[in-house]
Amino acid sequence: MYDPAVQRAVLEKLARWRHLPEGDLIAMLSPVERLRFRPEALDDLVWDGLIVARQAGDERVVSITEAGEAWLRRVRESEPNGEIGG
Repeated sequence: MYDPAVQRAVLEKLARWRHLPEGDLIAMLSPVERLRFRPEALDDLVWDGLIVARQAGDERVVSITEAGEAWLRRVRESEPNGEIGG
């Protein structure tokens, strides 16, 4: 299983940018998140229906789904005062 903090970081980036090449997305993660990131994390997010991935040239492009946005909203709403961590 992937790290939930990395899952959230990925979804937060995609919520802002809508879709990103995989390499750009990984580069946007903090140094600690990049250390914790595993390639199968994106596959797990696809499997869960939170993102979609498609091949564009030689790199995958990932996009957040409505389910991914809903997951992120639920997480944010469950925090004290609706604060966004990360």
